[in-house]
Amino acid sequence: MAIQSLALPKPLRDRKEFTRRDFALRDQAISEFESGRQLDAVHTTLRYLLSELVEQVDLATAPLCVVQGSARVRIELLNKSRDSGTADGSGHVPELRVRSYIARLKKSATGEDLSQVPAALRFFLSSSAGTGQLAQPRLGAEGEHELIYLDYRDPLALLHPQKLIEVLGRLPIDADRYDQWIAQQFNLEAHDREPLGALTDEEFNHSYAAWQAHWAALDELQTESRRRRSVRFLNFLASFSNSYISYCLPLVGQLRALLAEAADVYNNRDENPDKRDNALAKCIKSMRALSAEELRASLGHGQFALNPLYEGSGSLLSQILGAGQSMQGTADAKASGRSLDAAFELITNYAYLLAYHSWPAEIEASLREALDAASDKPWREAAESLWSHANACVKRFGSHAGENVDGDSDGPDGAEGEEDGAYQD
Repeated sequence: MAIQSLALPKPLRDRKEFTRRDFALRDQAISEFESGRQLDAVHTTLRYLLSELVEQVDLATAPLCVVQGSARVRIELLNKSRDSGTADGSGHVPELRVRSYIARLKKSATGEDLSQVPAALRFFLSSSAGTGQLAQPRLGAEGEHELIYLDYRDPLALLHPQKLIEVLGRLPIDADRYDQWIAQQFNLEAHDREPLGALTDEEFNHSYAAWQAHWAALDELQTESRRRRSVRFLNFLASFSNSYISYCLPLVGQLRALLAEAADVYNNRDENPDKRDNALAKCIKSMRALSAEELRASLGHGQFALNPLYEGSGSLLSQILGAGQSMQGTADAKASGRSLDAAFELITNYAYLLAYHSWPAEIEASLREALDAASDKPWREAAESLWSHANACVKRFGSHAGENVDGDSDGPDGAEGEEDGAYQD
């Protein structure tokens, strides 16, 4: 018998509500830079990005350490002078450096096997380096250790605020993403990392139950997907597989990396659908076989100084839950009595909005209430509930103009998955 409903457990903890960025501060920083007050521009840019933490920051006095999950991002002024436009007494030009350590290489003199070090370096370089990218991976010696780290360095005179915004928009996220995975995969040592908070027994029991239920449901939904041979259904299934569990649980380390690696295949709509389906099946099988100990080692509570999610907007709500092409397909499914399709597509849309975007408390609570009302309900009842909520949500919070949509705004279904069709060889 096909799956009759879908459990949608609450996230392990309420997410921090980040202060919405004040774009006037960004404009002020640009004006300060253009008028020659480069250090003031840096401080104002940091206030724009980190309004809750650095109201009184002064890099000329002390460096700043920003915690992002397991990453410590260190921001410091080199060759510092109170006059940011001139060199210090040695004639060196003042520079800003942003750096986060990833791992420490073990010395061969200790008797450790270094055979995996080249592989670790190759992976790190290929994953985090890029032409035209401001922050780059480095290998350097400090004292007795060889260290892998992400680094950005630029003279203050050339440091336009948009550069710093771009660096702090990516470097902390990459540092948090790669550190534990590289250390575990290649047997390297952690260096200058932020400890993550362990889960209580009650939290872990909730997490393990949610984990098992999620992958068991996906197993049944994939059976339905294979019966239908629908690319559209596969698109929604692939999106939901990672988005909901990432929203629900604080995944870290090697497990998070493995899920991301698998999703690169089964979420890639340029790939052959059969290849995507096989990659998803392999992922589901391996995740269901994960032991409780392995899962617990890949869960942890972190602090985030920078918002790790895109800022949601009214226009995004209108695009995903309003009268777009994807929702028209959902409406057709609902009208023709295909309740499973309609409900699952709506659930996936809500999961996408919550997993990858941050919202003001009122909107986030509304989106969560919609999922609570649909959890464990028959498909028809869930579809009706979510459809009514989507219409009301767009009327109340949506906007069709005047706002920017950051990130992948195509949503779970994207622009290309509107038609059902047979998988192609």
